Amino acid sequence: DIGKQYIDNRYGKAPSSTLIPPGILKADTILSGRYKIVESHKSLEKSDFYQVSDFYYAMDTRLETLCIVKELRGDISADREYYRKRFKEEAKILADLSHPNLPKVIDYFIESERYFMVIDYIKGFQLDDLINNKELNITEEQVLLWGIDICDVLEYLHRQKPPIIHRDIRPANLFIRESDWTVILFNFNVARRQETKCTTGIGLMGYASPEQIAGRPEPRSDVYSLGATLHHILTGETTKVPFQFKPVRETNPSISEYTELVIKQALGFKLDERFDNAEEMKEALLDAYESLPQKAAEEDDGTWTWDPLMELAEMLKKDGYKKIKAIKEISALKDPRALEYLLPLLEDESIVIKVNTIHAIETLGAKEAIPCLEKLREDKSKEIREKAIKAIDSIINSQS
Repeated sequence: DIGKQYIDNRYGKAPSSTLIPPGILKADTILSGRYKIVESHKSLEKSDFYQVSDFYYAMDTRLETLCIVKELRGDISADREYYRKRFKEEAKILADLSHPNLPKVIDYFIESERYFMVIDYIKGFQLDDLINNKELNITEEQVLLWGIDICDVLEYLHRQKPPIIHRDIRPANLFIRESDWTVILFNFNVARRQETKCTTGIGLMGYASPEQIAGRPEPRSDVYSLGATLHHILTGETTKVPFQFKPVRETNPSISEYTELVIKQALGFKLDERFDNAEEMKEALLDAYESLPQKAAEEDDGTWTWDPLMELAEMLKKDGYKKIKAIKEISALKDPRALEYLLPLLEDESIVIKVNTIHAIETLGAKEAIPCLEKLREDKSKEIREKAIKAIDSIINSQS
């Protein structure tokens, strides 16, 4: 009898004495004989393409620990088998995953024809709440760190076999942990393992990529959504015209050019205009992060004791921030000898390195560099082409 009661309760056939009343769960409601609701959290706003999810803080009375209970709501009676299947798919996807920036599912069950998932307790805030808080200043540095972490998660998801596509990256589905401000990717309602055939368009306009809306999502669709999310955080605005975004610096001039370039590439309308994968975008975000201005005390620490150019030339052999810092320092020296060290960098694979180098050559005003800059007129990156043309014009004007 005890076993039958447990099984019935598990699959939505609880005895009438334990039926859960309709609507938002009240405090002290007991779910699955174990999870006691403490308070409700924010409900995700309703969209046409996925069902509302309610989140509750609860106490696991068996382990005496806090947890989060998520309920999938919607017109379940219209297609009960579909929702049962989708609910179990989402729970299984999360249960099989293990990543520091993903929630950990510890239980799931159906009770009174209502669908519940239990997740490890995380104290924090939804990112969209932070964006809407006018008193809070979210720095470019912090946004880049979040972007790097999300790329790391996407890289992990896309390497699964078959790849898992989240299909709903946006501020409402990102949770910021209060203790260390780490970003957690929530809400796998519409996540799918990549399939060979997919014809249903799904996604929230303004965040979903063109191919995803057309029913052909792939891993780079998540890259696009992340680009749209970072654009929203840095500008505080969402696009009013589908698939068209203002340059970040047009709205927020304090943001670096490098960050703007990374986001613009992520938002490429065509797949081949974007980063090839989340790992490549992560590297670009790392470049942007490491190129942020350092404190004056760090920049002028008296290390250039004999020949600044030779010292900086050695730094050019490094990767990431050290290379970018060396390029900036070289341009500041305005030493004509620097050109021989800068020209090879125009062939670097990193768009951030190229942009820094073009700017450094422009600052030097070296006419000898014009032939090399002319070659960049054919670069596949529109940003590189435009920067090269601008540098050429600037050098010519400085000589006249």
